[in-house]
Amino acid sequence: LQSDNDSSDLLEGDDSSSISISSASLISPQVTQHQNKEILTGIKKTQVSLEDRISELNKQHAEAQSRLQRLVARRRGGTRS
Repeated sequence: LQSDNDSSDLLEGDDSSSISISSASLISPQVTQHQNKEILTGIKKTQVSLEDRISELNKQHAEAQSRLQRLVARRRGGTRS
């Protein structure tokens, strides 16, 4: 009984392997290269977008920190606004 199970596992493994191989063989190197370029372009655009967003958030943070420092200085000086 155990050998039957082992052989059926091997057959299932063989089926999935042949499916993977045949699927991979349908994709030409040119298509794969084109997809890789598209992926890299998307990654670069995302990186630029994230860098822009980080820059904007850093600017907002600096402005907020400056406002807070002015507020604290006014309160310590006894001036209220």
